[in-house]
Amino acid sequence: MDVLYIVMPAYNEEDNIERAVRQWNHVGKGNARLVMADSGSTDSTHEKLLKLKEEYPGLEILSDTGKQHGPKLMALYDYSIRHGADYIFQTDSDGQTDPAEFERFWRMRKTVGRVGSTVLSPGIFPVLY
Repeated sequence: MDVLYIVMPAYNEEDNIERAVRQWNHVGKGNARLVMADSGSTDSTHEKLLKLKEEYPGLEILSDTGKQHGPKLMALYDYSIRHGADYIFQTDSDGQTDPAEFERFWRMRKTVGRVGSTVLSPGIFPVLY
């Protein structure tokens, strides 16, 4: 069974973070994990994520990733790979991607092989992007 990790970096997203978690939490049903990286937010983003974790215990929050976007992404991908992801879907936490469109996209992985890939040492890991 394909295990999907949906990863989102967050920084000062207090106005968007609740909607993002609620919208993306149902995607992939039991085979998906939602992982957020929030370090350095100066607003209430992190507090809101901690509160959401009470409602969604499967929500993973990485809080020691550094403030910048790049280190957050590296931490998210590293975490997902170490925890057994078959696929990783990266999106932002500000609502740029409509979760309602994801199911069609997810089904494409079976008809076209990889939808995308990124090179991670020592090889290539399948990634949806």
